[in-house]
Amino acid sequence: MDEVQNVLKIKIRVSPSSLTSLALNSILLEEVDRGLVTVDPEKGEVSIKAPRLSRGRAIMNSYIYWLYTILTTFEELGEEDGRESTA
Repeated sequence: MDEVQNVLKIKIRVSPSSLTSLALNSILLEEVDRGLVTVDPEKGEVSIKAPRLSRGRAIMNSYIYWLYTILTTFEELGEEDGRESTA
């Protein structure tokens, strides 16, 4: 792949909690996003570097939705077990 100038850089930071690392480790990068997205569970962030605004927004929305889905699932599982949510 040729080197593409990135016009959009986005960082999504997840507030620290007991589930942050687990949630970020649960994200699987899609093949089309490799080279554009990095997930750093230690820092609690997802970084996106996109060559176009529309591509960056699409990637950002996708990863925000994934994080929301993962955290909601953790919360629902905790409620089923009678545990209090830590998210």
